[in-house]
Amino acid sequence: MLNLKKFNFLLVLLLFAEGRVMCAGGAGASFLKIDLGARPVAMGGAFTGLADDVDAVYWNPAGLVNVKHLQQTFTHIKWLEEINVEHIALATRLTPLSSIGVGIEYVGMGDIKRVDKSGNDAGYYSASDLAQTFSYARILKENIFVGGTFKMISEKIENESAGAFGLDAGVLYKRKKITYGFAVKNLGTGLTFLKTPASLPLGLRLGASYSPRKQLMLVSDINMPFDDTLSIHIGGEYYGRKKGIDYALRAGINTSSLGYMGALSALSLGFGAYFDKFELDYAFSPRGIFGLTHFITFKMKFDFQIEDNTWKNKTRLRGNTDDVYREAMRWFNEKTKEEHLTLAEQITILARIIKEFKRQGADVSSAEKKLRDLKNASR
Repeated sequence: MLNLKKFNFLLVLLLFAEGRVMCAGGAGASFLKIDLGARPVAMGGAFTGLADDVDAVYWNPAGLVNVKHLQQTFTHIKWLEEINVEHIALATRLTPLSSIGVGIEYVGMGDIKRVDKSGNDAGYYSASDLAQTFSYARILKENIFVGGTFKMISEKIENESAGAFGLDAGVLYKRKKITYGFAVKNLGTGLTFLKTPASLPLGLRLGASYSPRKQLMLVSDINMPFDDTLSIHIGGEYYGRKKGIDYALRAGINTSSLGYMGALSALSLGFGAYFDKFELDYAFSPRGIFGLTHFITFKMKFDFQIEDNTWKNKTRLRGNTDDVYREAMRWFNEKTKEEHLTLAEQITILARIIKEFKRQGADVSSAEKKLRDLKNASR
């Protein structure tokens, strides 16, 4: 029989450190390091430079500007031993140039058996962690997005509890088919348990995503935690369609646990299935002698939306004319890249945008220059 001290050591070993123990005065609230979302996990935890849906609430808040509909996500994680993680989040457009998101993460550890110094049963106690997040993102320029997430964090072990406040900040920069991302994770006040202070697990992440063709997405991240060693994350996603069902196959490599859980612990695999406004994702990742971790995510896109997919409807959005014009140009550039529009198609669409927004008084000089360049290139 384990005594209480040894059992707590094992618990910390499993959950907070994934194979290593954080020393006193080191990082606290280490549950914040558990990756959320089956899709990003399946791609090796490389999502900082992609962050194109509601999962951006956790990975890189700047990516929330990619959310065009009201989106909801729920993730269940079967972690190690009896530990389960639940995460729910919502995100939507607030204006043509800004988005908001909220999320709740809860970690439950079940009933933990208590034993005395002699090894005799002494009942049970519980432990849990909670993080509530509020995110905001905005388009600074046509290809530069910024965002931040404010966190309220609490931990509880039996009758002891501690709280803290934290902050994430992120940037996305789009350039042709490549998007670059940067995020600062877990700036904050730290936690104090039994008069022992511990800072939040502060870290930096650099990422990139590249789509060589419409059905394929390649991603990579470099994670630089302040309380651990640097790790590399590489992954990919392939979209297909079979018998009327859209699906995605995903795989990735995550080196964060490679040194102490074996080579297989770096591997992650998963898939996704899409049904109209619903998405179901699954991922799993080995954790050496501790077994497998499983991630299941269910997402929904609601009919309510701030913007439509056509530039015409953008003229009826909230916000001033210049904001809507910039959003229309961003849509035009994305449409050009994604659908490989011909020069003639680009000229036709751009001319109509210029005509509409010039009539409304917007400064369309940059679009007019782009139109002249397109016309010269077509000759």
